[in-house]
Amino acid sequence: MYTIEITTKHPVAEKQQQLLEQSVRDADPAAGCQIHDTSCKISGSSTEPAKLSYLLGLAAGSYAAGEILRLLLIYEKA
Repeated sequence: MYTIEITTKHPVAEKQQQLLEQSVRDADPAAGCQIHDTSCKISGSSTEPAKLSYLLGLAAGSYAAGEILRLLLIYEKA
């Protein structure tokens, strides 16, 4: 089980939001991706470290380094 949360300085652009949501669906069809204003939350039940690493890189890489105010990763291996 995992959750990736990112808070940014500026609202997420519509095109960026669509690309991120589609990329998350492609990587993990069971994952949820919620984007609201300046926050993004990706969560799912996969425990595969490779998939989690890819999603974390995808999420963090979607923003310029100076844009990210907060990055939170929660991972639980049941």
